[in-house]
Amino acid sequence: MGNIASSNVGNPKAERPPVSKGKVIGEVFAAVVAMAAAAGGSLLIFVIFLAAYSGDFAIDWMDDLAAILPFWLLMGGPVVLPFSAAITVYFIGRIGEQTGSFWATLGLSIVGTILAASAWIVAASSEIHVGDATLNVLFLLCALLGPSLGAVMGFNLTHRYKKGCSPDEIWS
Repeated sequence: MGNIASSNVGNPKAERPPVSKGKVIGEVFAAVVAMAAAAGGSLLIFVIFLAAYSGDFAIDWMDDLAAILPFWLLMGGPVVLPFSAAITVYFIGRIGEQTGSFWATLGLSIVGTILAASAWIVAASSEIHVGDATLNVLFLLCALLGPSLGAVMGFNLTHRYKKGCSPDEIWS
């Protein structure tokens, strides 16, 4: 079948580079890792600020975390997750001679977050009783994959060669 990238050589109209499966998998994986780190860090900061505000630094982690998590999900999660996914995918996507639109990456990451939250809400409120453990796993999958996949789609729908780099210059 040949090299996919070689099909652009000698074709001056080829403005868009081919989509690399390895790069897409790397973007998704890195975005999931970055979102998990950003979510954990922002949740910890949220807990520390809440403890400082209340003046009670003796935190009972299990009880307090169960009470704090819904507030964080409403205030911190929708901001932290799509931004961390979009920033990660954008910088990984720019490796090499390619670039893309940050705003499309961020926009589709936000759309992915909204769709993932909607899917989880529908599953949680459905007539089918799946159990708490299954809902927790579904929530984690939705929270981590929704923004990641949205960001990857946003970047790869707009990726192109950087200015001054034609396909002939890159592959020669």
